Amino acid sequence: MHTTPAQSEFLESSALAKYLSMDKIALLDDLIHKAKENNLKSKHLYKAFNGVFARGNLSLLKKPKVAIIGTRSPNQYAKQMTTQLANTLSQKGFVIVSGGAIGIDSIAHLNANNNAILILPCGIDAIYPKENATLINNLAQNGLVLSEYSGTYKPMKHTFLERNRLIIAWSDIIIIPQADIKSGSSSSANLAITLQKPLFVLPHRLHESRGTQELLHAQKAQCIYDIESFVKNACEIHNIAYMQEIKDPLLEFAYNNGLFEDALKLFGDLVFAYELEGKIKRNGLYIVPC
Repeated sequence: MHTTPAQSEFLESSALAKYLSMDKIALLDDLIHKAKENNLKSKHLYKAFNGVFARGNLSLLKKPKVAIIGTRSPNQYAKQMTTQLANTLSQKGFVIVSGGAIGIDSIAHLNANNNAILILPCGIDAIYPKENATLINNLAQNGLVLSEYSGTYKPMKHTFLERNRLIIAWSDIIIIPQADIKSGSSSSANLAITLQKPLFVLPHRLHESRGTQELLHAQKAQCIYDIESFVKNACEIHNIAYMQEIKDPLLEFAYNNGLFEDALKLFGDLVFAYELEGKIKRNGLYIVPC
């Protein structure tokens, strides 16, 4: 049965332990020492954890969690791969954790089938960013929204970084589909490395997503070359039953950003049928999954 508070409720560490493993709760206290040992200078890492405000389904905290975070301005490729990762992982039983920002964060949440935890950089009753009001309100009802801040506390520069430390500390796997150098995602990657969290990125063309390219070059992250293999391996590690899905050639074509004219030649009227069913849509000259 879902635990869905009508209003926000505050959970101290002792109450949070009903839903989240003690090692993840304790990790926030250990984080202060680990940050000092690794000479991480970001002040947000030294914030004491006193608990969180919550709205939504608290039982999601019990499931294996995958953080998907990244740039606010993803390219088309990163958008499509984020969509596919969030959708596939959430269908298998993983919960997608992110910060609700425009870009990678919101794409991950929107495709997580409500198996999503959104951690706010503002008060639990505030809506930020305003553009994602529908998403945030939906997850407060059908997913889970968390915040360390009460009421309508406004987001500040440091609260984004403090929010990010929760996302990393409480997730089992970290995926950064696209990020720039010296971005908030790069800071989160450094924290993931310090906490020895499995960190994954996507392959990109030269001069794109330089933040993740740098992580790969330094051998600090692993690369996802095949989503099905990645998800299958994650399922095995977290003891989740994996059943291979029957591949749909037209959807696979759409995921690969195929040309609309080529789709008509290969699949004929099925293209129009899938459009009407809301499975695919046109994006200029191309077709993409909905």
